[in-house]
Amino acid sequence: VTHSQVHVFSKDQVQELRTRLLSWFDENKREMPWRDLHGVSLNDKAYKVWVSEIMLQQTRVATVVTYYNKWIKRWPTVSDLASATSEEVSEMWAGLGYYSRGRRLHEAAQKVMQDLDGQIPNNSDQLLTLPGIGQYTAAAIASIAFNEQRGVVDGNVMRVLSRLRSIGCDMSQQKTTQHFWKLADQVVDSKRPGDFNQALMELGAVVCTPKSPSCVTCPVKSCCRALQLTKHQGSLEKFVKRDEMQATASCQSADIEDFVSACEFCLPREKWQARAGVTNYPQKSAKTPAREEQFAVVVVRIRVQSQVHFLITQRPHHGLLAGLWEFPSVPIESSWSDGRMKDSLCDLLSLHLHSTGIDIASLSLAKIGQTKHTFSHRLHVYHVFQTETARERLSDVNEVAQSKRMRWVTVEEFLKSAVPTGVKKIFQLSQSASSVRSSRKRLRSGKPTTTSLKTQQATLDKHYRKS
Repeated sequence: VTHSQVHVFSKDQVQELRTRLLSWFDENKREMPWRDLHGVSLNDKAYKVWVSEIMLQQTRVATVVTYYNKWIKRWPTVSDLASATSEEVSEMWAGLGYYSRGRRLHEAAQKVMQDLDGQIPNNSDQLLTLPGIGQYTAAAIASIAFNEQRGVVDGNVMRVLSRLRSIGCDMSQQKTTQHFWKLADQVVDSKRPGDFNQALMELGAVVCTPKSPSCVTCPVKSCCRALQLTKHQGSLEKFVKRDEMQATASCQSADIEDFVSACEFCLPREKWQARAGVTNYPQKSAKTPAREEQFAVVVVRIRVQSQVHFLITQRPHHGLLAGLWEFPSVPIESSWSDGRMKDSLCDLLSLHLHSTGIDIASLSLAKIGQTKHTFSHRLHVYHVFQTETARERLSDVNEVAQSKRMRWVTVEEFLKSAVPTGVKKIFQLSQSASSVRSSRKRLRSGKPTTTSLKTQQATLDKHYRKS
């Protein structure tokens, strides 16, 4: 056995892996709506698999199920999605994160209808020509919907394969990723490629987990090199002397460090931790700390008779959170005082509201708190201010607002709008602050808290629990 053979599968191992994994999957697979596609056309099956795969990227299954069901109920076919507006798609996607995924899915559906006569490509190479579809998504759709023998590689698959074949090099390196794709294509079952790929991902999600893998219940533990090494070796020195050196014909050096460095896929000696066991694999590069960015945000509430409306503005149609809606905000430095933030927000409101008849000078901005939201590589810190005014009617304000990509919305309209999660946090902070202030006023006046206020807060709490 050569060093290169240690990190790939033999023919016997491939067959054993396929048999054991598919048998386990048939008995233990989780019920998911995108797996129950019996009786649908191949094109509709591909569409549903496509939607699920895009939603599942960087998002938990439990969250996706709710969004997927609502999405398919509204747009059951690729034709239906192509006919939707970008605003409708953004509203439906709000809360899932990585909002460009939804936009590109919509663009790709339109391309399918306009350029491909409504037929989704039936192989991975052609699927790659659609917006938002990369190597993984193309392979997943092609194997699951069209039975193409193509392996898939996502985070779960990389973790499983790294343990099965004791691959201990940096996972972020291109050579490592390429090796995983070669392994995935090597092991994928020829008769049931879609089921096999789902089984491999399922194994990583529920058994071969990042921190607490259930090796005892793993159906392919007999093929797992990381488990074998953990059972028989207490340290990397023993691992190298007893296992690798005996199995390797290409490396005869007696120097352990020279031996380990001779293989590009072996776990470096200094990184082995005896107590970690199989979780020594995979090795991940250190995460880059999220870059902190701070913003001053103002929630403008306008009371029209008994109903409160909120001012929201639309972000540019490019960049982070493109085209979504938010409360007026300005970027700030951490050293800014509350007074300086207020001045900047008042200047911003002057631009937004100068034609509405609202007297900016009369608005009193009060700071109600701070909230945060983390993106993949950014941490947004929001310093939240609030102000309230009243008008007899909203029609004049709305006419001006719409032309400037502004809206006045009610609570119900806000909850249906395409707003990102960070903005929802700001809204919840605003509603909580308003509830507290209203309760204090009623206590001072001797009036009990109204049922409508409690009901409104209960509605908000229910909405955020769902999202």
